[in-house]
Formats: sequence, structure tokens, C-alpha cells
Amino acid sequence: MKNYKYQLIWFLLSIVSFFYVFRVYNNITKLENNKNAIISGIICNKHCKIKGQSTMTVEYKQKKYIVNSQRESCRKYNIQDRIKLIYDKKNDNLLRTNESVFYKKHLLMIIISIILSLFPWYPKTH
Repeated sequence: MKNYKYQLIWFLLSIVSFFYVFRVYNNITKLENNKNAIISGIICNKHCKIKGQSTMTVEYKQKKYIVNSQRESCRKYNIQDRIKLIYDKKNDNLLRTNESVFYKKHLLMIIISIILSLFPWYPKTH
């Protein structure tokens, strides 16, 4: 019988990460469906990067929040523009309005990882 220790570790880590990302995804979709959670904030500062995650500093109720954004949306807005965001009262955090799409992609990748971990694909050695 082969030693599937690494395959088992990969499977267990994939399962744990699936439940964590699903919990976050579920929370964000509930916030997106809540009409009271959608707010309008003012962009104070922005850092648009060519590679990697761009960030914007947004002011809402005299408090500044750092919001991750895509490069295209970072370039689209100017400083002092109003932007629609989702306010999470529980965590006191601002999120993009299309944040659930980001986590949906991660869920798909994790599901593929779980499926691949179920099949023994290690090459045979004699």
C-alpha cells in the first residue's frame, strides 16, 4: 500500500480552506443583499499598482478605511469622487460591491483542489 500522507494533508487543508472561504462568501453575499449596508464613501487617497492589489483610502462617517480594489476600478475613480461600497457593521469594515465574485472564484479553485486530492496521481516507482 502506498503512503498517501501528503495527499491526505492536501485534502484536509483544502477542506478547511473551503469551509473558511465559504463562510466569508456567505457573509458577504448576505451583506450585498442587504440594501441598508450599501453606502457611499468619498475617496481620499488611492494607490493604483500595475501588478498586485491596488488600494484606496475611503472616508465614511469621518473615519478612514482602506479598501482593496482592482486596477481598473482604481484608475476609473478620482480623489474626492463618491464610490458605492458595502459597510460591515459587525467587523467595522468597508468592502467592494462585487466582492462575492472574488470569493466565488476562490471556492471554485478549492473545489478543484479537493477533487484532485481524491485521486492518487503520484507516479509509480519501482
